[in-house]
Amino acid sequence: MDYSTEKEGTKRRKVMSTEVFETPEPEEAFQPYAPANASARQARAGVGAGPEAEGHFHDKSSMELDEQELPATQAFEVFMGKVYKPALPKQTEYESSASTGSSKATLESPLARFTRLSLELKELEADLTLLAADAEHKKHKVMVDAGQEAEFNEVMQGLNTLQLNLSALEKNAAFQPFLRSGSNSVAASSADAALSLQKDLTAKFFQQIDALKRQQQGQTTTPSSSDGAPIVYEIYSNGELNAVDRDAKTRVATLEARISTLERAIGSFQGQELRLDGVSSLSGASSADLTSAVAQLEQRVALMSEKNLDAVKTRTTALVHEFTLLSKLKQSPSVQGALNSQADREQIQKIYDQLSSLDAVTASVPTIVDRLVTLKSVHDEALNVTARVDRMEQTQASLGELLDSDAALLANMEASLAENVQIFQSNIQQLDDRMAKLLATSGGR
Repeated sequence: MDYSTEKEGTKRRKVMSTEVFETPEPEEAFQPYAPANASARQARAGVGAGPEAEGHFHDKSSMELDEQELPATQAFEVFMGKVYKPALPKQTEYESSASTGSSKATLESPLARFTRLSLELKELEADLTLLAADAEHKKHKVMVDAGQEAEFNEVMQGLNTLQLNLSALEKNAAFQPFLRSGSNSVAASSADAALSLQKDLTAKFFQQIDALKRQQQGQTTTPSSSDGAPIVYEIYSNGELNAVDRDAKTRVATLEARISTLERAIGSFQGQELRLDGVSSLSGASSADLTSAVAQLEQRVALMSEKNLDAVKTRTTALVHEFTLLSKLKQSPSVQGALNSQADREQIQKIYDQLSSLDAVTASVPTIVDRLVTLKSVHDEALNVTARVDRMEQTQASLGELLDSDAALLANMEASLAENVQIFQSNIQQLDDRMAKLLATSGGR
């Protein structure tokens, strides 16, 4: 045996004697979680219940862990804007349901309801601000629908209206005692006192109405001393509008401003046009309203009918054909020779001189046309002056008749008032006589 071979065999034996070999264990299959009482049922079932217990483990209806998949979009919509608060007390599902089921329905105090609504409005405003930022981001990417944007604007307007209503409730002096922090007993007692006072005032009001009715029917008796002092009514107004009216007024003002802007834009656009199509122009951009401007535009659009366009197309085709023939004729040798003649040159020079003399007149043609159009509108208005004067005379005659009838009615009213005064004085005299008789009768007894 070679020395190198013997040395290598000795080394291999040393390595084999020092190495440790481990036998791999069989892999166990994953077992899902079973309910809490599964171990007790398995202990009661014994060793022979292995397949049933294994089937029970694979039954998804008895698992403690929910393996259903939740879409990411739905989860984002549900939990968007929610903040985890670790300071809240921990409650299980059955504890919260038991507490809500056992608690009785209690009415909130005005202060609690006002505070809750204010906080909810602030939370809604924060959510809408996040949605507005997201919508603005999507708008730059052209991903926002027009209907969604309009709905979001309507929701924001409703939120502003609710905030104005809450601020109006908070500033109302009649509601201040109920919106102050304090004991519920004080608020309840003040509310009961206000309610009782309102009931007393209502009862006195109806009593006075009944007394007035009896007085009108002639059944008035001697007033007793227990009636007390009369009630004085004061009606006042601070001249302020509520939140809904202010919102409506603001919307109307905005709409009027937008309509006036649109009218000015349409009027200025028409004022800059050169009206050579026979359509009557507006008297001025500032005095034009939206209805007349739209009527003018409809008349101009009506000129672009299919019949007119066909006529223009036919005429244009004929002109193009004539210009083509003229260009070909101009290029012919005979025409070139005729143009070069002295007589033709003199005629052309005369025509050019005449056209040059008309340059000063052509500059004033648009002004003349505008003045003629304006004079046409003035003449049209002058034709209607007679009819307007006739209508004015008829109106004046009707007003004179109305004044005569009013004078007759006033005379009748004065006569009836004088008669009523006499009747009232006679009634007072009779009442005084009866009172004197009653006093005499009571004094005789």
